[in-house]
Amino acid sequence: MSREIFLDNNATTQPLPEVTAAVMAVMSDCFGNASSANRTGERARRLLHGARESTAQLINAIPHSISFTSGATEAKNLGDPW
Repeated sequence: MSREIFLDNNATTQPLPEVTAAVMAVMSDCFGNASSANRTGERARRLLHGARESTAQLINAIPHSISFTSGATEAKNLGDPW
């Protein structure tokens, strides 16, 4: 049996199992629009705020400076905010 060696981490990287589990939980249980003024949206907004706070703390940044995007192209098109 041959062993595959994956060398295309520039395009995508397999997430840690903990990350996959967290994403699946949020996608299953909290699928609301964080901009909506309903209970589901409020819950999504709290989770988003928590993720922004945690990420900022990990990289020693200001939480409001953290933007989450769907991928590299979207992030690149945001431009340099500073």
